[in-house]
Amino acid sequence: GNSAAEVVDNEISENTGGAATGGGVALFAAGNAVVRGNVIARNVTSGTGGCGWGGGLASANFIAAKIVNNLIVGNVACTGGGVYWGGSTGSNLFVNNTIADNEASTWPGMYVSGFDSRNQLHNNIITAKSGPAFYCQNAASLSSPVLTSNDIFSADGGPAYGGTCVDQSNISGNISADPQFVNAAAGDYRVRMSSPVVDAGNDSAPELP
Repeated sequence: GNSAAEVVDNEISENTGGAATGGGVALFAAGNAVVRGNVIARNVTSGTGGCGWGGGLASANFIAAKIVNNLIVGNVACTGGGVYWGGSTGSNLFVNNTIADNEASTWPGMYVSGFDSRNQLHNNIITAKSGPAFYCQNAASLSSPVLTSNDIFSADGGPAYGGTCVDQSNISGNISADPQFVNAAAGDYRVRMSSPVVDAGNDSAPELP
């Protein structure tokens, strides 16, 4: 429900959520919520047919949240392995998050719908092992979300973007390249000094909460 709840500096791991509630974190019409500095890892959804939406984080209905400095990795869902964001036209802000190695039957990275230009993504790493890492399913009347200085990358060589969102690679500082994690298999998602994301962020991103 509508609130100014803050979920800050937690490890949220190895949980099982329902079809639409998210495996790790669920925001349902949650107003001005803040989700910051969390490790959201190895969570699973278990809705109808054995899986659901948003393995790491799921949101539904109106919300104007700030999602900042989170590590969202190794989560599993049918749709939106890392993040499922549906039915929101609020002013949401995603800054400095790493979303990687999540799994889903469709759209394993980040799935969004109802997500227009009031919604901004800055300085995020969003990767997928296969398929589009960032998938939009918006009505034709909606503008696209604002993306600056993100690395959105599909490891299988396929398109990084899908659905109604146009590929933003090489536009507004966005890139599509292997972020070169130190050792993702061991849970180390820091990037190497040779990573293309080093010193590639947007210093003028909106003020963080």
